[in-house]
Amino acid sequence: MSGAGPGYGPTDRGIALRIWPLLGAAALGLVPFTVYSNFLVDITRDSGASSALMGWLRGTGGVAALAVGLCCAPLLDRMSRRAAAAAALAVIGAACALGVLGTVWSWAGFCLLVGAGTTVLNPAVSAMAADRFRDPATSGRAATQVSATMTLTAVLAAPLLAGPALLWGWRGDLAATAVLAVAVAVLLGRRDDGGLRHRGPAAPGTGSGQHALSGPGSETPGPGRARATASGTEVVGSVSPGANRRPLSTPSPDAVPIGYAGALRVALGLPGVPGMLLVSVLRTTAFMGQLAYLAVLYSDRFQVGPGIFSLVWALSGITFFLGNWFGGRLLRSLTHSRHTAWTAAFAVLVGAAAVLVLFATSRLATALAATAALGAAHAVTAAAVTTLLVRGSEGHRGTVLALNGAGQSLGVCMGASVAGAGRALGGWTGAGVGLALVTVLAAVVAAHVAFSLRGRTDGAGRGKVVS
Repeated sequence: MSGAGPGYGPTDRGIALRIWPLLGAAALGLVPFTVYSNFLVDITRDSGASSALMGWLRGTGGVAALAVGLCCAPLLDRMSRRAAAAAALAVIGAACALGVLGTVWSWAGFCLLVGAGTTVLNPAVSAMAADRFRDPATSGRAATQVSATMTLTAVLAAPLLAGPALLWGWRGDLAATAVLAVAVAVLLGRRDDGGLRHRGPAAPGTGSGQHALSGPGSETPGPGRARATASGTEVVGSVSPGANRRPLSTPSPDAVPIGYAGALRVALGLPGVPGMLLVSVLRTTAFMGQLAYLAVLYSDRFQVGPGIFSLVWALSGITFFLGNWFGGRLLRSLTHSRHTAWTAAFAVLVGAAAVLVLFATSRLATALAATAALGAAHAVTAAAVTTLLVRGSEGHRGTVLALNGAGQSLGVCMGASVAGAGRALGGWTGAGVGLALVTVLAAVVAAHVAFSLRGRTDGAGRGKVVS
């Protein structure tokens, strides 16, 4: 199956075949914390520490991800993303080797290193996947395939890791992950697939975000120059079906060298990008907030124990994967960025209604339906955010996707706090109201982005102007 996808370009299978090492790298990045969470009881016992301390250490990984993501975001457009991804995998491998020691201090280092490594790995491989294709529609689809793969890994990793652990324990799982991480790092560093090289921010007179076929090999760091105005890109000409060309930018006479802070200003000045980054933070806050209390909610309301709740958790994960995968396919067919933003707004409104129902209902069947709807709605929203960020930030994708990852880490930290505050004030219904308000705010921001994109050049690379 190598025919055209929706409208033009490769099929989903064709995209996956071109980016499979990146999909594997993204999946592998989720394994260390999955091992830590699944075997936390055994890990706590072997370390001799309290469960509260070991749970707190897991939270330090999110703090490290937020800090490193903010610090390293502009660097992903000023250095080889392939090298960044390989280095991140090496850090993750080292963290797994450190975790095998099983002491409290080794676990502290493990959590910090894994958090730091994944916050570089995820945006690097997402940007690399997007840059393998010339038209923004296919680029966005490639990035959503990466996120869908990560979601599927989160669902399947736990049962897949449990079997080998019966033979060699959690230390064996970590040791195997360390070996695989190093192997994939070497594969990424040496893979020669003739892909596009990332040039970084454009030099004067070349236009922002333009890429060129520089021959086979890995990405090379760009000259670190970009248009200071950050006014976005303009599509010149048109792209015929099947051509899969990358849209070119109008050369800018005021291009100037930029530094670290300048790269952030340029990325945040791209049309629609700041708004969608805020949508991502708010959406993650609401979704992770309900996940933090989901097990307790089902136990208190419906007397669902850990064994049965694992099926509820799987339901949430599977619907999220399906929403992300098929939502990404739908979004690829939308030729106007404002339509993608409206899709995000409507999907997140469905999520707001679902979270209200979930925390208010006293019927198990209704709660299960709301859990499924919540996962699917947030997945479509996440796919829309990724698609818009990738389409609107060519030449700055590393920076923008890294900022998105840092924002999601912030949302993870904020989610439990919002749900907890709502529960303290109004019980389970109060928690639902609090999370729903955050979700509605995300819908308002997405709608504002949709309005702001009216009249701008089509993000799908077909040379049309949004009307």
